Order: sequence, then C-alpha cells, then structure tokens
Amino acid sequence: MMGDVKMFIDSLKTYDKDNIDPKIMKVIREKYKPMEMFTPEAAAKGSSAAEGLCRWILAMEIYDRVAKVVAPKKAQLASAEGEYAEAVKGLAAKQAELKIVLDKLKNMQDKLAELDAKKTSLERQYEDCNNKLERAEKLMGGLGGERVRWGEISAELGPKFNNLLGDVLISSGVIAYLGPFFIPYRKEAVAGWQSLAIEKRVPMSQGD
Repeated sequence: MMGDVKMFIDSLKTYDKDNIDPKIMKVIREKYKPMEMFTPEAAAKGSSAAEGLCRWILAMEIYDRVAKVVAPKKAQLASAEGEYAEAVKGLAAKQAELKIVLDKLKNMQDKLAELDAKKTSLERQYEDCNNKLERAEKLMGGLGGERVRWGEISAELGPKFNNLLGDVLISSGVIAYLGPFFIPYRKEAVAGWQSLAIEKRVPMSQGD
C-alpha cells in the first residue's frame, strides 16, 4: 500500500470514517492504544511515515468516539430545529390571529370611549334640563298666585285701553290750550270736547 504514496494518501483522505467497523475500533482501543510505544513520538523514532500513520489512527479513534456521541445529538438537534421551525411558524400564525383580536379590541375600546363620552354628555344635558325644569316649575308655582291679580288688572285695563284714544285726545287739548284759563272755562271747554267726541263716536272715559 505504501509503495504508491499518492494512492495511499488518497485512501486515507477518502476513508469512510463515519462507518468504521466496530471490531476494528475494539482492536485499536484494547490492543494498540494501551501500548506505551503506540504514540506519535515513539513512532517518529522509526520514521516520519509511521508517525503520521499513528496520528491518523489515533485521530480516527477520537473521531469515532466523538461521532457516536455527537451524531445522536446532531439528530436531536435537527429534530429540535424542525420542531422549532414548526413552532415559529405556528407562533407567527398565532401572532397574526392575536393582532386581529387586538385590533378588534382596540376598535371596541375606542367605540366604548366614544359611547362613554356621549353618555357623559347626555347625562350633563339631562341634569341641565332637569334643573331648568325645576326652576320653571318653581317659577310657574310662584306666578300662579299672581294669576288672579293679573286677571283683575286685565279686567280693569280693558275699558281703559278702549277709552285711551278719547282720553289722550281730551288730555292733550287741556294741556295744549286750557292752561291760561280759569277752571269754569276749562270745564266748559272740556264738556264741549266730550260732546263732540261722543258725536264722532270716539271712545273715552265718562266723568271729569
């Protein structure tokens, strides 16, 4: 094998280190590895090729030992990564659903706040109207006692209002013309004016 160095080195490089026969590993571990002379330093005393081959064998033993521990962990890691990817995908879906729910919740909260503000405004309007109604009822109650007096005053003012034209006309004549004259003449003049007003059907109060 060592006659063709290139082929020998290529065979070492392409050696199927992941499928080493357990029987070979058992021989290496139980027979060769415990030997004091089976070390790179001891092999180097014989030749550099022996040293390199010894290092390669020891490296294969370490690789095989580690691979048997790491391989299951790699498989577990791959499985865990697959589960993690599925979990992340599921989480993304749940987060999307949660966002929809949160958006709906926010819309409902905004609507609730709007309705609450409207409710507060209506309550204030109701209270204001209620206060106005109470004041109006008190005012109506207070004015109710004045109804009779107002009726009497209205009854008295009705004829006076009807006679207002003639009374103002006579009074204006007295103020404008009769100031310089004596009382008898004033009475005579007023009586004449009243007769004329009656003749012309101008309403006025009776008497002086």
